[in-house]
Amino acid sequence: DVHSRINDTNIAQPTLFALQVALTALWISWGVYLQVIVGHSAGEIAAVYVKGRVTLTEACQIIYHRSLLPHCNTRQNGRMLAVAMSIKEAQDLIEGINDYICIAAHNSPRSITLSGDEKILENLYEILNVLHPKIFKSWLKIENAFHSHQMELFNIQQDLMKSLKHIKSDNVTDENNKFDLKCSQAILYPTVSGTLCDETVKFNSDYWWANVHSMVQFDKAIETILSDSPVNQIYLEISPHPVLCTSIREYIDQFKHKSVIVLHSLKRKENEQQDSLPLYTFNNTVYWYESPESCVDRRSQRKQHHPLLGARLWTRQKNPTWAIIIDINLPNFAYLLDHRIQGNIFFPASGFIEVALAAVGQLLLLSSTATSVAFENVQFLQPCVLNKDEPIEIHTQIQMPFRQFFIYSRRYPSTKDVSRKSGISATDILKDYTDEEELHSYSLKEWTLH
Repeated sequence: DVHSRINDTNIAQPTLFALQVALTALWISWGVYLQVIVGHSAGEIAAVYVKGRVTLTEACQIIYHRSLLPHCNTRQNGRMLAVAMSIKEAQDLIEGINDYICIAAHNSPRSITLSGDEKILENLYEILNVLHPKIFKSWLKIENAFHSHQMELFNIQQDLMKSLKHIKSDNVTDENNKFDLKCSQAILYPTVSGTLCDETVKFNSDYWWANVHSMVQFDKAIETILSDSPVNQIYLEISPHPVLCTSIREYIDQFKHKSVIVLHSLKRKENEQQDSLPLYTFNNTVYWYESPESCVDRRSQRKQHHPLLGARLWTRQKNPTWAIIIDINLPNFAYLLDHRIQGNIFFPASGFIEVALAAVGQLLLLSSTATSVAFENVQFLQPCVLNKDEPIEIHTQIQMPFRQFFIYSRRYPSTKDVSRKSGISATDILKDYTDEEELHSYSLKEWTLH
């Protein structure tokens, strides 16, 4: 789009930062965590933030000033050109014009970026077309000559250092200000030096001036990583388009590492996800077998349970039954600790009413506009004492069709309950078990009726 401003430095670089951080968060949400982080030029800001060396506020300030000052001050007579040649060939090419053209980035054995005065670089481009027509060369869509002598003009250094003087770049100690705790354990390779980052490296104003002005040593960082861990590596480029994947593959070919995989996150004008689906018709026959008990139990877990009523049980009884295990040591039950009488902790009587009301709500699917529910002949038979040393299991049952409520409890874990695994009602026990000895073997003292 000829009217798009996406190539303006003050728009492109903040957009790139936001996209890189968002893509990293997306990969993490899928369980993909970074073990080694390498940033390239402006991409170092996202890399340092993900590593946890600067806060999000500091990272936004860095990308703002890094993109704004060159955009305002150097949008004249500067360009950048990517060329497929070795650094030795590039040095020979620009010999004698080093004051005007320099090597801005060394990406791989045969990938460099030239930066400098626009007219001289355009003349150099024409010479390359004549002498080396088959060599890859491409203009970067940018109006600034980053990583060149032009950054020394127009008070860029002075303004940038002043704008970022408050950034000290000590490790972020507050975990809430870190991008991700696992990513903060990753190894970082700054491409200003291309070497392993340790605690002595400070990402302060001096560093970010070097990031704008110095040559990007991406090649040195990748070569070091491949040398240190030569097998089973997966390289993932986090960017809107794979620019550096080819450079990484060059090093893989040089080191002859067949077990290394190089992937990209997005690719311009292509689908983000490629599905290799079979071309034949799908067979939709269902072979899955599931018992009714399993189906009900599985589906019941999808519903949000009441915090005191718990989950409804699948039993052989006709009476609906719910069960919950209450451990007052857990945060979601900690409020019950405040209900004390003479030093003992009791389950509140209002809690029993709430449990009964919640059970009715699930049975009748009560809405906010439903008719009120009335309870009659409510009796509190026994208190329910809570103990920090032992959780308690509470069962709530509605006997149908009389709609009578019974709430029972027992200590958890209890002895193996053979006769009444999930239910309370004696009527149902008599229907399920006709063996009198088995029935009497069940201890009625195990449950307390409240």
